[in-house]
Amino acid sequence: AEACFAYIDEIASVSAAGYAQAQSSDAARREALRSALVEAIVDPGPGTQVQTLADQLGWRVPSTATVAVWPGGEAPARVMAAPRGGLMVAVLGEEAAVLARRLGALNASLGTSQPIAEAPASYSHALTLHRLRGTAFPSDGPLVAEDHLPELLLASDERLASALVEACLAPLADMEPARRDVLVDTACAWLSHGGSRAAVAQDLHIHPQTVAYRMEGIRDALGSQLMAAEDRWRLLLALRAEQMLRLSR
Repeated sequence: AEACFAYIDEIASVSAAGYAQAQSSDAARREALRSALVEAIVDPGPGTQVQTLADQLGWRVPSTATVAVWPGGEAPARVMAAPRGGLMVAVLGEEAAVLARRLGALNASLGTSQPIAEAPASYSHALTLHRLRGTAFPSDGPLVAEDHLPELLLASDERLASALVEACLAPLADMEPARRDVLVDTACAWLSHGGSRAAVAQDLHIHPQTVAYRMEGIRDALGSQLMAAEDRWRLLLALRAEQMLRLSR
């Protein structure tokens, strides 16, 4: 009886070890499939079989996708995510808006919502947001592309943004950098707040009289661009581009 019990214990131990090994092997296989699927969606190559990989994982391919990226190796449950390029990359379907808050704790950056075939564009936008985090954007919490479309537009072509800055802010070119930065920030706030001195003062944490003093210098240098609505719009884009280029230097 003792020999039988010992034999049964040995069989149970071997069976448990085999089951654990099978589970580990299956987990590794699924992780490899997830990495391949995420790669196929955000950077498709010739012969990419998204549907085949999705079927093997039992994942429904969404018609539209939002790609999110964040630092670290954690991912919420039931999210199609895999590490890529030192970041976690997730492909979100219609649940993107719901998951944004949960991903905010991971400091995720969410790209634009695109048809699944255009997911690489969403991935590119998410990477741009992540790159600008802590400079042009806050360092904590979620960043959603739809909330920062003008900044993404400016960041999409740095040479074009630089050309816009040179064309619109040429009168400030010979100023000391510190003085130039002050006038750029003040003019940007003034245009953003529709010329409200109180709002600009609150935004920049300065006295309203200081705003008035700075605006005199801005009108002397850029006055011709503060008249027509189209010129003001162009100038505001240039000022915002200058701020972003400054932060990325």
